[in-house]
Formats: sequence, C-alpha cells, structure tokens
Amino acid sequence: MFAQTSGETVMTLNDELDILRRLKIFSAIAPSQLKLLAFASDRIIFKQGQELFRVGDEADSAIVILTGEAENLLTSQDGVTTTERLKSCSLVGESALLNNQVRTSTVTAMGKLEALVITRDSFKNLLAHSPDAMSNMLNALGERMNLHS
Repeated sequence: MFAQTSGETVMTLNDELDILRRLKIFSAIAPSQLKLLAFASDRIIFKQGQELFRVGDEADSAIVILTGEAENLLTSQDGVTTTERLKSCSLVGESALLNNQVRTSTVTAMGKLEALVITRDSFKNLLAHSPDAMSNMLNALGERMNLHS
C-alpha cells in the first residue's frame, strides 16, 4: 500500500485518495475532483503531544488523519468532558468546512501523525464541481451530531 524509502514508509497520492474515498463525506466525489482536492490540501506531520488544533482556535479547515492516532478532548456545554480516540482514516473538524466558527475541542497527536489539512476554500471549490459532496457532507455532519448529543 505505502511506498518504502530508506526504512521509512511514505504515503503516495494514491494512498491519500484511497483514504479520502473511505470517508463518507467524499465517497460520491469523482476521482478527478478528489485528486484536485488532495493536491490543494496540505500534508502535515505532527509529533507526539503536538496539538492539531485547540478549543477556541479559529476553524477554517478539516483534518484527515492519514497515519497515526490522536486524542479528541470534547467539553459539552454542561461541562462534561469526553475523550475520543481518532485513528488513521478519521476526519475531524469537518463542520469548519461549512461555516465560520471556533474549535469546540482540542485534538492532540498520540505519536507521530500524518494528516491532510483541507481548507474551507478548497472544499467550497470542490462543492462547486460536485453537488453530491454537499449531500454527503450534510449526512456525515448529521451522524456526528447524533453521536455527540
């Protein structure tokens, strides 16, 4: 699946596309459009303990965890704190793709983590070319809201 160079595993564009296709939000998007989204996104490597984002930060992107794991610390309006473990092939912060808001959780890498950062502008450009993406996005957001309510 991943290419091997000097003892370290390297993710290829095809690997990124496979992960994006597994996410419900992107499953109906044409491969050519998905490839453009991957090219327009930034790949970032986080170290153990490094925050991907923090509660209260401006939210203007979603993050796809390509490799590694993260901890998502959520605090509800009534003060109850829960922890969610995010593994590779997870999407976090996707509501930021639709509107201006601040982060409602803190996500921290639990070891080396490789992620794809998808900006709101890149996603809106995708929506302009793939109407099915909006339906998938709304369904995925509805499912997440049910999980956290």
